[in-house]
Amino acid sequence: EYRRQRQMCIRDRLTALTELILVGNELAALPDAFGQLTALTTLKLGGNKLAALPDAFGQLTALTTLILCFI
Repeated sequence: EYRRQRQMCIRDRLTALTELILVGNELAALPDAFGQLTALTTLKLGGNKLAALPDAFGQLTALTTLILCFI
């Protein structure tokens, strides 16, 4: 029960995240769960190996800055 409550708390905090910087991690894909980050305003993904973004990105309605360039 404690573990489940802790996971829920972490998930709730992540959904309130407004800025996420994942630059230079050589990520090849992102999970659909990114669509749950509805408070996200800034996302920096430069320096990764992404060929596409998940359809769930359409749920990021607060997103104002998206950086995908290779650095």
